[in-house]
Formats: sequence, C-alpha cells, structure tokens
Amino acid sequence: MNTSDSMPLHEQWFVGREEHLEEFEAFIKGERDYRVLFIHGEGGIGKTRLIQKMIAVAPDEQISDLMIIDKLIDLYATANHSVEGLREKIVDLLEQKGINTFKNFRKSVRELNARVQSGYREKDLVGIHLQIQDDFFRGCRELTKEKTVLFFFDTFERIQREHAGRWLLTELSRAIPNFRFVIASREKWGGNTYIHLLKLSGFSFNEAREYFQLQG
Repeated sequence: MNTSDSMPLHEQWFVGREEHLEEFEAFIKGERDYRVLFIHGEGGIGKTRLIQKMIAVAPDEQISDLMIIDKLIDLYATANHSVEGLREKIVDLLEQKGINTFKNFRKSVRELNARVQSGYREKDLVGIHLQIQDDFFRGCRELTKEKTVLFFFDTFERIQREHAGRWLLTELSRAIPNFRFVIASREKWGGNTYIHLLKLSGFSFNEAREYFQLQG
C-alpha cells in the first residue's frame, strides 16, 4: 500500500488484506461468476474498515459498464431493516446518480401514502403494495439493461434474515442479476452458488507490527 502525507491518517493505517482486495478487484472486473461478495468475521475484526477501503479504491477502476454506488448502506440503521426501507434507500442512491427509471415507483409510493392517510384498511392496500413492488423491479430492470450496479452493505446481521435479509439476497439478487453486492456481516450466509463467502480474520504478527508502527 502506498502512503502519502496528503492521505488521511485512516488511509495510511490500512494494512494487509491484499488477498481480499484482489478478490474484490477481480469481482468488479467481472472475472468471477458470483454476484455477492459476502465478507464475514467477528466483531471488531475490521470488516467495516475493509469495505470502506473497497469503496475508496473502486472509483479508480475504469469499467465503462459498471456503476458504483459509493455510499455505504449501513444496515444498523432501523430505517433499512424493512423491505420497504431497503427499496427506498436503493432508489434514493440511484437517483442521486442521475437515474430516472423510478418515476412510476415514486408515483405509486405517493399513492400508497395518500391512501393510508385517507384511512384505507390494510387489506385494501394489497394491490398498491404489489404495484410498488412491480414498479421497483421494472425500474431496476430498465437500469440494468446496459449497466451492472454495485452496492455496499454493512452490519448485515442487524436485519431479519428471514425477511429483509432474504429479500435482499434471494428475491432482489435473483430478480436483478446485474445488481452486485459487497456485504459485511458478523454472521455468514451460505447455501447460494451466486454468493461468495470471504472470511476476515485477525492480522498476522507482521501485519499487526506494521499497523502499530504506522500509528506510532
């Protein structure tokens, strides 16, 4: 790793993890056949720091058909614990990149909110919920006709595995194969051929010594 006086200290202190960064580089270059790079390891081991480093180096890659969403989606935030919250966050980040394929999705969400405020019963809202879901997936498919999109997620263990977690890693990932995810979690998720598990362990003796020398 190159260091410079002009670099932030937290960048200068990044040590090791070369094989993880190499795997990430191969992943975003399309040299791997999986769609989810799932980094797992115990708390405090450096998962967030690694994923931040991946975001930092990703924009340097000149890949014309890859859109990198360089804002980390932190699943610690309760707003991101539901399918509805995740959809909203994904659309927000894509629209910040200038994507305009979600106009129908936004319209349907506004319609839902208006019906709720008008006192509609939940059983009468099933149709609009399905419309929102369809509009979201249509917007994603339109976007990914020409682009592969890369998202970064942290603290995956904070969301419900059988609800929002399963939606993200099975329903969304399968429905939109040109979405790519890098996910950090204390708990691993297995059983899918399109998910590559990458375990993060502690520093070796030499890496630990280098880290403390950099801080000193």
